[in-house]
Order: sequence, then structure tokens, then C-alpha cells
Amino acid sequence: MSIEWRGEGCFEIKSIGDKVSLMTEIPSRDSGISAPRKKTDIYISIWSDLSDSLFGNESDDRFLISGPGEYEVKDIFIKGVKISNIDNVMKSAYLIELEGIRIAYLGEVNNKDMNQEWEGLFEGVDILILPVGDKEFLNSQQAAGIINQIEPKIIIPSHYSIPESKIKYDKLDSFLKEMGVGNVEVENKLLIKKKDLNFEGVKIVPLKVV
Repeated sequence: MSIEWRGEGCFEIKSIGDKVSLMTEIPSRDSGISAPRKKTDIYISIWSDLSDSLFGNESDDRFLISGPGEYEVKDIFIKGVKISNIDNVMKSAYLIELEGIRIAYLGEVNNKDMNQEWEGLFEGVDILILPVGDKEFLNSQQAAGIINQIEPKIIIPSHYSIPESKIKYDKLDSFLKEMGVGNVEVENKLLIKKKDLNFEGVKIVPLKVV
């Protein structure tokens, strides 16, 4: 499996041999980051309202997921969990399973959304993707609290300050300091197999925007 970052909460997850691919929430217009136009098999939106989404009015064979439920598409298993409701628009988080690896994608979760019940659904996942750069999402301390609850093997941070974004989030260093970690190498992508997860402790893997 490979995981690449397109900015903000947008990640592309692909199986070995690119047999199936999935893309999560595209960057917001305010970010100034170009939305990827690359074809994927599945698109996941954390919001139930797709009217303002890049893919909201497209008609193609892309499988769209935009809310709670259980889905199976081309050997990817996905479970959407409602975490809040704003003006009748649901916000969801997702559990994604591919090649025996379980990924918790928390998208744009914030401190008000935090709930032990839904956090418990993600306990023990292999990879946790979550925002760490404050603004309307999680700050470093809040992100660390969720991490301690879920106890993943690998953490991939999102929504922190990068040159490509016009939105001024907190720097990655603030999150690393909260986690008690020094400088870590920023990777172009995460390449991972189930057997690679046989280690003690937790790894933080920040990715470059590609």
C-alpha cells in the first residue's frame, strides 16, 4: 500500500500494483492548493453535502462516499461514522481497511467533535490520519489526546503549516514537541505492508505535498 499527501486532508491511498485507489477530502478553495484531478476508484468526503465539492456534479464511475455506513469497493472496506451534524450537514470520520491494514481517517475533526464512543471505534488501528495545526481543527495537545486514546502504530499528520497553503496553521514542530519527538524526516510517500507494522511504540510519518 502507498499513501501520498495532496495537501490539507487530501490523501491518495493505493493498493500494491495500483489495482485500486482511494482519495479523501480535496483541499479547500481557501487553501490555494490545486485540487488533484487524478482519477481514483473511490472518493471519500467527510461532509454529507457534496454540492460545493469538485466531484459534486460529476457523472462518472467514481464511487462516492459521503456519510455513515459500511462499504466494500474493489477489496477496500470502509466504515463511515457520524461525528457531528452542522445545519443538517453531517460530518463523518472513516475506518478504511486495505491489504489487512486498518486506517483511521479523521479528516477535519475538532475538539467539539471529540467523543469517547466514536474514538473507541478506532482504537488499535494501524495508521491514524488527523489534523494537528489548530485553527478550527485540533491543536497539538488535542491531537495528542486522541492519539493516546486510539494508540495507532503510525501517525500521519495533516492540516499544519506548509508553504503550499495560504491558510496559516501551526507548524509541524509544535505537534512533534507535544508528542515528545525531535525532528523527523518528511517522506514523499508512505509505502507499507502489514508485516512492516511489527514494531513497538508509535511512528510519526509526515508527508510532503506531491
